[in-house]
Amino acid sequence: MMRALVLDAELNAALAVTRSLSEYGFSVTCAGTGRFDKSFYSKHCTRRIIYAAPSLDIHSFINDISKELDSNYYDIVIPISDKTVLPLSIFRNKLPKNTCLALPEHEMLLKTFNKQKTIGIAQEHQIPIPNTHILYSRTDVNQVLEELNFPVVVKANSSTNIADGKVVNTGSSYYANTPVEVIKMIENINNCAFPLLIQEFVSGTGYGVFTLFKDNKPITWFAHKRIRDTNPTGSGSSFRQSIDLIPELKTYSEKLLSAIGWNGVAMVEFKKDENSGLYKLMEVNGRFWNSLPLAIYSGVNFPVLLCQSIAGTKIPEQSPYKINVKCRWVIGDLRHLRKVLKGKPKEFPGQFPKRFSTIKSLIMDFFDENVYYDVLSLNDPMPFIAELFIYLFTKLVK
Repeated sequence: MMRALVLDAELNAALAVTRSLSEYGFSVTCAGTGRFDKSFYSKHCTRRIIYAAPSLDIHSFINDISKELDSNYYDIVIPISDKTVLPLSIFRNKLPKNTCLALPEHEMLLKTFNKQKTIGIAQEHQIPIPNTHILYSRTDVNQVLEELNFPVVVKANSSTNIADGKVVNTGSSYYANTPVEVIKMIENINNCAFPLLIQEFVSGTGYGVFTLFKDNKPITWFAHKRIRDTNPTGSGSSFRQSIDLIPELKTYSEKLLSAIGWNGVAMVEFKKDENSGLYKLMEVNGRFWNSLPLAIYSGVNFPVLLCQSIAGTKIPEQSPYKINVKCRWVIGDLRHLRKVLKGKPKEFPGQFPKRFSTIKSLIMDFFDENVYYDVLSLNDPMPFIAELFIYLFTKLVK
């Protein structure tokens, strides 16, 4: 029996990978930082291990993973989040030599972590991007302000960085409608977030293109449209729908990933600008993504395909996947509802969901036969119960 070690047990994508590989015949060990991580409670998880949080100490994290790999053989090790992907990629030479790490080469990976590099490659290949300015330090802000058209989005060059021996989250995206707001915002941003990207605000629908590349060539494709985001001002999706792959987005994604020299899974995110009608590149995730369950329910089993690709198994030509399949993260929808009930943040320049229509949609979606669920499953109920417990507990504590 093949064996897989899946990290980031608290994440939806980790649970999806665990369920998928187990059903394919793998024995799956789940690893995470907390005893209530949802994947630990799946019937598909054969063993649980807890490692040191990389956000507290990278070296302890690497040591914990190395000890596990020294003690137990795995055919493949799959990190899910940026906070585990980055340190494992950097310190891959410290892992046992027989480790099969489901990651591309480090230099290749960095091109997806570094938004400035990604944007540069996109520009070289005529892929539309939001109008972007790079702010290298706080002292450059006045020069950049002269070139901005408001509203704008301020974001770190990389959502995850390493500082003082730990993985640091560089913060969320921020919105600004005036130069004064930009200056005030930059004063409070962590130094490790620089350089910053200041981009035009793009209002429109979000699209995701999922793919698996091997030897710099695409093996399979999938696409979705966002219906609801966990945070209505911008975040991962809580509800999304499978769609036909838009030829324009396929072309852009293939150009971009081929230029990077990509190997492995990736999600390329776009927004369709409601003003210009252009699809504009938002970012690339060089790892599994939160909406992975939708692709699996629609007939594109990326975890299995990735393992087959790494093992050198011949992968048959892709069959058409199911269109109009919808997939929902219930806890994500609850978070979405809480944000909507609070009302539109004053700094957010885009359209914001209405309270009544949101409540109506959240209820009616339970009666839609085309809706599947990221975590909730009658055949594997305990992960949802664990997730709901943690969600309610954290709300009561707050």
